[in-house]
Amino acid sequence: MPSQKPGNPNNALHPIVTTRQLARRRYRQRRQQRRQQQQLQQREELRQRQLQETQRRRQQQQRDRQRQQQREQNETPIQQQQRQQRQQERIQRQQVQQQERLQRQQEQRQERERQRQQRQSTPIIATRHRYRSDSDIEREHQYYLSRGFSEDLDDVDPHEHLQLLELESMDPIERAAHEQLEQYEQSLRPQPSTSLHLHIEHSVQYQTEEELLQAQQVKQDELERHVEVQLLILQQDQLEQSYQIQAAEILEEEENEEDLEFKFSQLSH
Repeated sequence: MPSQKPGNPNNALHPIVTTRQLARRRYRQRRQQRRQQQQLQQREELRQRQLQETQRRRQQQQRDRQRQQQREQNETPIQQQQRQQRQQERIQRQQVQQQERLQRQQEQRQERERQRQQRQSTPIIATRHRYRSDSDIEREHQYYLSRGFSEDLDDVDPHEHLQLLELESMDPIERAAHEQLEQYEQSLRPQPSTSLHLHIEHSVQYQTEEELLQAQQVKQDELERHVEVQLLILQQDQLEQSYQIQAAEILEEEENEEDLEFKFSQLSH
């Protein structure tokens, strides 16, 4: 059974397509052809300029070589000897630099090979997709000792230790955002209920009025920070919407200009 869907109106053979639409389509095709021709012409001009620049550099190099040969021919024997000596010194320096470069490359290859063998020979500890060898753990141990941490690093929770490493690897903006998000999530968790007892000697979870006020102030600060974050997100969304509106207006203006150009071209014909 043949399809009952109408054909594509953009097709030139569709009966709904009007003469005006066909003329506009041909006008756009001509504009596109002109742009392509301009691009090809610009590419050809750029290629010609590059060829001319290359030829100019070669000619300049050839003139420099000729002048250098002329100077060498006019040199006295003492000047020739000095020049040859300078050339030998330059060659020796280049050889020394080449040897040093080869030596550094050899040392780097040996170091990479040593690290590869060490990674293969040492056990690997995986903690939340973070892989550390024994040598890495020892370096981290020394690092935290130098920062004033206690020597009982083995008693530290691995999850907390990994969080410390992740926080240190963040930049200040990411770290501040992470801390705000963590504080906000913590404020959403249910807190254990604490009651004020009349007798202090029988109170285990006693809180003074000052501590309660401090806790309320902390909660208020967290709420204000959360509101600020939400406001920033809202401002960013509004900015993106304004950009989209601007883009739509620019597109509409271009279409209007295109229609005007088309009308002028029709009038000129």
